[in-house]
Amino acid sequence: MAERITTTAEDTLVRYDNPVLVSKKAEAIPSPRGDAIEPCVPTEAKRETEEILNAILPPKEWEEDGQIWTQKISSTPATRLDVINLQELLDTRLQQRQARETGICPVRRQLYTQCFDELIRQVTINCGERGLLLLRVRDEARITMEAYQTLYCSSIAFGMRKALQSEQGKSDLLDQVAKLESERSSLEKLCAELKQKTEQLERRAAELRAAEEKRHQEELLALKKTNAQLKISSTPATRLDVINLQELLDTRLQQRQARETGICPVRRQLYTQCFDELIRQVTINCGERGLLLLRVRDEARITMEAYQTLYCSSIAFGMRKALQSEQGKSDLLDQVAKLESERSSLEKLCAELKQKTEQLERRAAELRAAEEKRHQEELLALKKTNAQLKAQLEGIIAPKK
Repeated sequence: MAERITTTAEDTLVRYDNPVLVSKKAEAIPSPRGDAIEPCVPTEAKRETEEILNAILPPKEWEEDGQIWTQKISSTPATRLDVINLQELLDTRLQQRQARETGICPVRRQLYTQCFDELIRQVTINCGERGLLLLRVRDEARITMEAYQTLYCSSIAFGMRKALQSEQGKSDLLDQVAKLESERSSLEKLCAELKQKTEQLERRAAELRAAEEKRHQEELLALKKTNAQLKISSTPATRLDVINLQELLDTRLQQRQARETGICPVRRQLYTQCFDELIRQVTINCGERGLLLLRVRDEARITMEAYQTLYCSSIAFGMRKALQSEQGKSDLLDQVAKLESERSSLEKLCAELKQKTEQLERRAAELRAAEEKRHQEELLALKKTNAQLKAQLEGIIAPKK
């Protein structure tokens, strides 16, 4: 059963039939919203076309006021005037919703996707095989865009992770450097050298980006020159030509071992060539439809190039942050090692001075002890001499009495 949605046919560029009320007994009742469609017995070719259309663009189904409605894709062939009206409606929607002309724009992508679906519907009615091949082209473009989006998100995460890694551990090193700055006051010269090295790294990164951009431009010019040299045929293509083109595409994909998912330059190149051939075939039948398909192709290319540019810039950002982190850590570690070496030298010198001071203090203490001992001996000698003199005086004085 188709997915239940609430979007009306006026919100999309794809043409649908009038809504039909689905009863409980699976009987279809024409909707009072539009004119009743007269029942008719479809031919085998028309029935096959309707089956292909329903497979490409499944019917809408939604619930309103307790009733289930369904709406199938229209199988009415489109005229040249319908293609012109579709182009004008696309331009009007782009202006009304203010879609950007370059870069990544979800509004522009949605409108061009709806336009592509409507073109696939118109082409499928005229040639079912060509419509199925256009469906494959649309799905491949969507796969490539999703792969670019995934890579862009992962590269942003990579850049932020590298930025966080560059910040981690830096604060500890800066604290250690700040602690050692009190012992060594020559960090200004080292900061100037770090600034000079950072500028050199930024200049080197800018040169790498410029070289990458130049190489990309050269590849684009080579591809444009190759496409210009291709011989464009104005012969209308038959149903057999479309089947042969599809078989040739599958053969080339197998021969060149193109990947089915992710980013694959080989697959992108082959599908681009297939898209150009389909645009050529459609242009021969209806020039306006071919020009509108060309706009769809150019918009898909613009979106892919925008994703590729963002991916390259985010990778360069992550590598630049990683280089800055490694360079800054290396310089800071060298600075820390140098300061620690100077600190060890100062500690050694302080130890030697301390040892010499202790030796001088011990020598001074010994000298003071020796001087004190000599002084005591002199005092004892003087006291002894005084006692002898006193005894002699007393001996002289005593007989006279």
